[in-house]
Amino acid sequence: MSHWLGGRREVPPVPVDDSPSIALPDGLSEQIQTVESAALEIYRRAGLPTAAGSYVQRGPQASWERLADNLTPTEKWDLLNSAPEGAGWRFVDRASLGRTSEDPDVRRASALLVTCAGLKARLSGELPTSAQDVADALQLGAAASWLAQIITASPLDDHQPLTFMPIADQSAAKEKAAARRKAASVKPASRSPRAKPQR
Repeated sequence: MSHWLGGRREVPPVPVDDSPSIALPDGLSEQIQTVESAALEIYRRAGLPTAAGSYVQRGPQASWERLADNLTPTEKWDLLNSAPEGAGWRFVDRASLGRTSEDPDVRRASALLVTCAGLKARLSGELPTSAQDVADALQLGAAASWLAQIITASPLDDHQPLTFMPIADQSAAKEKAAARRKAASVKPASRSPRAKPQR
């Protein structure tokens, strides 16, 4: 909430030393774009907004409304204070729209959008890079594979939950899924009628 109201957060200065800087993997921008596009497709299928920006929900059953981009922090405070007490209004950015969804895939898509937003802030130099950021960046490849699996699966297909998994395990998981589908499609051979004994 404080980030939504206050806009850009102030980051304390980082002491300068001779330690080597932490570098993010090459090609991260393209990977972020791939994951964001797939996560937003899950949002779209769930009926959630996909445009970047801030949103307000004026009650648990209300639709999300996109707020104007030029709202000042003061205007955001005024809007927040105008919410009736106990009415359940929510103010979030796009990445957090699916955070409380009943669909686990939508919740995971929301978490990935938050991760992508954080990594973009590191790439632009707005925030310092940590070892956790590097770990998150390395996991985006696995996340992209699971997002693609969910998007291409039909409603009747079984798919693994959208979770991070070591990249080496992806091929084995796909082979198991293909074997299950093949086994389900095989029809049992018809039996020939039994010949009647001759008298």
